[in-house]
Amino acid sequence: MAESADLAIIRREALLRALHRAAQNPSVTVVTVTLLAQELSLHVAQLGFVIQPLVAEGLITVQGGLVPGAVAFTEKGLSEANEIINRRSPSRARTKIVCIDSEPEIVQRMKDAGYSVFDVSMGFRTGKRGFSFPAPNEADLIVCDLRRPACFDSTDWGPGRSNDNFNCKIIPYDNVSNSFSVRDDRLHALHRLIYESQLGKQIPGTFGPKEVNRAIVGGGVPFLLFLNGEWLSRMETFPNWLDVKWSFLPTHASEVEIVEPIPMVLPELGKEIKFKFAIQNRIEKGPLFSRMPPLFETSVAAIVKNNVGDVFGQFVKMGKGQVWLLPATHQSVDVIELFALRLEKVRGLVQPQQELRLVLDETVTKRSLTKTPTTKEETMPATKIKVFISHSSADADIARELINLLRSAIPTLPPDVIRCTSVSGYRLEGGAKTDEQIVIESLGTDVFIALLSKKSLESTYVLFELGARWGAGKQLVPLVVAGMSESELKPPLNALSAHSASTEDHLFQLVDEVASSLGLSLAKPPTYTAQLKKLAQLSWEEGTKRGAASSATEPSAPSPPTASGPQVIAAEVERDLLADVISELEDNLERARAPRIGSDAYARPSSQVWRNNRNRLTLPNHLRYDVTNRYRQIDGWKTVAETGVHPNMGSPAIESITADLRTQLPALIEELKKLL
Repeated sequence: MAESADLAIIRREALLRALHRAAQNPSVTVVTVTLLAQELSLHVAQLGFVIQPLVAEGLITVQGGLVPGAVAFTEKGLSEANEIINRRSPSRARTKIVCIDSEPEIVQRMKDAGYSVFDVSMGFRTGKRGFSFPAPNEADLIVCDLRRPACFDSTDWGPGRSNDNFNCKIIPYDNVSNSFSVRDDRLHALHRLIYESQLGKQIPGTFGPKEVNRAIVGGGVPFLLFLNGEWLSRMETFPNWLDVKWSFLPTHASEVEIVEPIPMVLPELGKEIKFKFAIQNRIEKGPLFSRMPPLFETSVAAIVKNNVGDVFGQFVKMGKGQVWLLPATHQSVDVIELFALRLEKVRGLVQPQQELRLVLDETVTKRSLTKTPTTKEETMPATKIKVFISHSSADADIARELINLLRSAIPTLPPDVIRCTSVSGYRLEGGAKTDEQIVIESLGTDVFIALLSKKSLESTYVLFELGARWGAGKQLVPLVVAGMSESELKPPLNALSAHSASTEDHLFQLVDEVASSLGLSLAKPPTYTAQLKKLAQLSWEEGTKRGAASSATEPSAPSPPTASGPQVIAAEVERDLLADVISELEDNLERARAPRIGSDAYARPSSQVWRNNRNRLTLPNHLRYDVTNRYRQIDGWKTVAETGVHPNMGSPAIESITADLRTQLPALIEELKKLL
């Protein structure tokens, strides 16, 4: 097969440079065709297309045929190789290529070709962040070709072990196993790609995913990402390289279609440049932006797909720039060099915009809102408000506790930059034009938190505030409260990742996100944990009360604890039911304490007694709240165990749950026994 002119030149020069380097290496006595094929990531047969013209021109000689084939320079060939090595193209030298978490041989090959190449780390190859220069927006091309990912042993996970959410013991890549287990209908690797949280926080003054995202969106820098199986098969969550995520499913595809814009930019792909074997991963979801809807124009095109609609590669237009997701190839470095050679053509690609029409609530508005992304040129309404809490007056108590939490967790957050119209001290000023002021503040605020309950979604003002914020394409943080769940949210709100005010972990994440968005320091957790628990319990209690009021068949809301101590359960039947629940919790505690070995490694916990009798028990609110949370953990443990995880594979999820239960259950069981 004849090569394209560009690819032929690239491979010709690469071969001459590789032969020159090998010939200068005193440890190499004979330079073989096989050695050169390995260095150039080419099959021997493909290398033949490069070697034959060089032999015909009298630049090299090959003795013994292609295999094993000893390759040597002629005098003419050595002269040309020296010329290529010493030649410096000004245009290439001006082209800055940032290689993120890419392999050293890729970086070296591009440097040898004369480009200004910067080898930087986001930590997914080395386990350490290291991106201090240059600024990503100053690059002409950003590349990620990760093949030897940083991995940890998932069986060595949990308190007192080498790995947890914040610590990681990296396994030398040569020792990384190809063993997998099946859970939740997905494959999970024994040795897993390092989590972003294990990398530690980004050092001030360095660059990370958000800066890469800005370089693409605002600076128009193309990002080329190779979907290599070495990291795809070992990831639990998508590595955060550019503040955008995808999810994948395993597959096996050998017949695919390559569509525009690839043929326009890279006609060699699928022909002279082959995909690796069969493609083994397809895109399930994505792109998933950290802010939904994104604040920039986007469009997505499937560029590698099959005849049943499975997608293996994407072209994503993001603002002024673009992201290319390409299946793994044997010659990714050729792809990178061709991209660098054709950057003007790459930057000139234009994709049609996708118009998104969103209907917030047909009972309130009969017209749809067309999403118009905010641009830098647009001037947002001026306001001093930094945190806007959209809510129904029925949820005013929850809103008040949320404000108390935010001010406890973020001590430098001034009260006068918070707007919450139902809470004293945070209402609109006297004489303000309500509708006009709400629009200005809901559009101009940095943080917009929507308290979503069944009551708030019946409020015209809440829907008005949500519509204004959504229509402007700005970030909106849903916080479900008072018994509302994420699954009950309807389009378009169900497209957003929501937090729950009844779940403590969600609230910890929420305050961290708010502090980060405002650029303010977050206090240490012990400072605000009590207030956080207070909000979570209030939200849960409100949900219980409203649920009881909405149905006569459901039990009435439990009475609050008395000042004199625990309530006494008088009814003998309730005493027996409580004893059964305590016995079930004790059994689960024993399972949580048991060693994770042998056939009992993932013995399933039980929640049947609680599930059958929870509405027949009258418990103090604080105890019911604790019992409910512990059983949520137990159900999560049970879900993982039911997937049939191999006992020798380990499960960080189960280790985390059981460690927490070992800590929390003893005290809870003792409190419950006092009620007998």
